[in-house]
Amino acid sequence: NNNNNNNNTNNNNSGGSTAIILNLNARSVSGSSKELISLASSIVGEKHVYVTRTIEDALLAARMVVRQGRTCSGGDDETSDDDDDGLLPYSLVVPVGGDGTLSGWIDGMVNEIMMLDTDTHDKHPTDDNNNQLKVHEAVGRLPTVGYIPMGTGNGLGYVIGCRMPKSKGKLVSSAESDGDDKKKKKWRDKLKSKLSLKQRKVDHAGRVMSSLKQIGDELQQQQQQGEPQQQQQQQHEQNREEGEYSVVEMPLMEVTHHSPDEQNITKGDLCFFAGSGFDSLMLEDFKQVKAWSKSPQRSWTPSFVKDMLSSVAGDCVALVTKTLPQALLHQTHKISVKVTTTDEGTLWIDHRRGDFSELAVDGGGGLSVEEEGMEKEGEEELDSNNDGVTTKKKKKKRQHLIYSGITGILAASTTPFYGGGMRLFPYARLFPNKLQLRIGRISPLTGFLRIPAIFEGSYRDKSEGDFGCLDFVGDDFEVEVSSTRYEEYLKRKKEQKESKKKARWWIRKKRNDDDASPDETCKSSPTGFPFQHSGESMGIKERFRVRVVKQPVRFISFLKPRIVVDD
Repeated sequence: NNNNNNNNTNNNNSGGSTAIILNLNARSVSGSSKELISLASSIVGEKHVYVTRTIEDALLAARMVVRQGRTCSGGDDETSDDDDDGLLPYSLVVPVGGDGTLSGWIDGMVNEIMMLDTDTHDKHPTDDNNNQLKVHEAVGRLPTVGYIPMGTGNGLGYVIGCRMPKSKGKLVSSAESDGDDKKKKKWRDKLKSKLSLKQRKVDHAGRVMSSLKQIGDELQQQQQQGEPQQQQQQQHEQNREEGEYSVVEMPLMEVTHHSPDEQNITKGDLCFFAGSGFDSLMLEDFKQVKAWSKSPQRSWTPSFVKDMLSSVAGDCVALVTKTLPQALLHQTHKISVKVTTTDEGTLWIDHRRGDFSELAVDGGGGLSVEEEGMEKEGEEELDSNNDGVTTKKKKKKRQHLIYSGITGILAASTTPFYGGGMRLFPYARLFPNKLQLRIGRISPLTGFLRIPAIFEGSYRDKSEGDFGCLDFVGDDFEVEVSSTRYEEYLKRKKEQKESKKKARWWIRKKRNDDDASPDETCKSSPTGFPFQHSGESMGIKERFRVRVVKQPVRFISFLKPRIVVDD
């Protein structure tokens, strides 16, 4: 192929505008990996399909995607090395997988863009040492994203996933271009395809990939012609009116974990939803259920049962058999939290008054925290001294306490949906560049009985003074979390495990000197509580900060536009 690629146009026509990323760890991708790899390669070209299994694979793929056709992260149309074969930067990236795949891939590309910018400044130093690329600036340099949801929960797929009607989108592959027209299939093959859920997903993914490839070519052509941003936006509006596709902007959250003494906070993880409490416990239990079903000792388990336990149904199994009983018996879900914000425009949504919003700080009932060290550096402002010299100075932002107490779940999101279509954050997208923070104080049993209302996003706590559900809308929240009940539960489980070992004399005799040392055995359980984002467990955390990234990500959507004139 390299010998045949004589210019940029030929390369772009062979698939250089669009990159497809297949995460083989995603549930629906792993089961149809061969078909999807072959299908993607026939649509965009084998060179532009990136298959990942590990974190290392994903980091390497992000590096290759970002560096295609660039010598720096500024978007220069120069080749970075001889391996690019004159290709332009990708105009469209298509991650195929779950919520973790999408968030992790975006985070990896942003890291690579920031690294490229740092390398560029190292090679061409300037007098301005504060010219380091910021997170929102790196997000602004991302290509447009066409997300195909094929994971377990697929919460983001309900908002920004590329879904299209069956009649829309024709699958175009190199096999069809060879001239053999094989459109007619035998009725047996048709029946088998209709009955196979796995095959239907593959067919749908193929139609979406084919349509996205055409969109990627259009976007790259616009970039080559140097069309201004306003003209590109007008083209997007025209496509929307014609019902072809639209570009949806979706903000990210940046999650950081740091101690109060840290001054220089490095970039955090980029995601769309995160939380701690009952949901993170259920995620841990869900992972244990999946591991149990796929254990070599469970080789007798039917494959359809393993598939079921790896899907949303596995979440329900974990909820009913593990998380809910533990929460009712040991109250392991209860966490002590302290939530503060620097956003003085943070709103509290009062369910009792019909989703009435009011300011959550100062006049709205918030308390200014006067403790030492609670002031944070904010955005830069210009300051002039007596000599008329203008310098940049950090504005001080005061932390405001909006809640301190016990809760069962604390979660934040810029998207309305959690995994499985649960609309846990109905206010997340009502305000641009804001996120919703939900503090759920109801009991697990009440939550279990109200699952239908919680799933559809209609649950409201209208009690006079219980405040079973507190909803806030803002752009920056800091959370401290701890749980003595969870620590006691872990300690009790550890003691039970040790007592079982001692009861088995044959194991004790075999491992007499191999047992853990007294210091290691008596080591206290970790403080904090399990934390998750994008449906992935991130370990035990004592504090975290969630804030909205100013620059949104651009996503392709095939949803029909809003009706304006009804003929």
